[in-house]
Amino acid sequence: MSPSSSWAVGVCGFGRCGSTMAMMMLAAGGLPPVDGCELPPHELGSIDEAWHAAAQGRSIKLLGPVTEYPITTRVRWRFLWLDRDPVEQARSTIKFVRVFGLAGEADESDVARVARMARTYRRDRSRMLGKLHGLGQVVKLQYELALLDPRRAAQQLRDGLWPALDIDAAAAVVHDRDGRCLPDLSVELAYLESARLGNQLPGPVLGPGAVLSGKPPRDQGLPPAVPGCEGSRQGD
Repeated sequence: MSPSSSWAVGVCGFGRCGSTMAMMMLAAGGLPPVDGCELPPHELGSIDEAWHAAAQGRSIKLLGPVTEYPITTRVRWRFLWLDRDPVEQARSTIKFVRVFGLAGEADESDVARVARMARTYRRDRSRMLGKLHGLGQVVKLQYELALLDPRRAAQQLRDGLWPALDIDAAAAVVHDRDGRCLPDLSVELAYLESARLGNQLPGPVLGPGAVLSGKPPRDQGLPPAVPGCEGSRQGD
């Protein structure tokens, strides 16, 4: 048993934070997900399943309110917390629920709804992180930084979460896009289709949505710091 196989790695954050990409990075680098969620989006069916899965030596996605539930103490934990620009995260969440018909149109305008959701993310972040810090070591990663510099992000995952992680393999699956909310789900659908066909998951994906976003090259510098997320320029 390797030294790192005695703990579990929880991938945490609010919805639409880049958790599927992070799970793919870990899996490509040699840290498999828990049984039952081997393919994107790497999610179990319920919160109860997530907290009681056999997670030792595995990664598991634990998003949003799951941190409000009792965590198993049968294994030691290390957590990855993913930050994203809260405005873009809110826009992405609204897009997602509309595409999949998970929620009806709100009475409030999109601008007001985005602002309200972004305030909620900023407000609840410290509380969520506080709970995780009480359960194990926490590594914080900025989604936009991972997109801009995949290798640096992979090194951060290796140094803080899984010492045996293959940095090159983990970095190779990072989406080739910027952090702005795309007008469609082309990136997600490309990965799901590849998994459905049973093919090896592709590396960087540039779908039609990324073209519409005006994706800049990765050598144009770091994104702006995320409001309310201290140290975000360093991927804190």
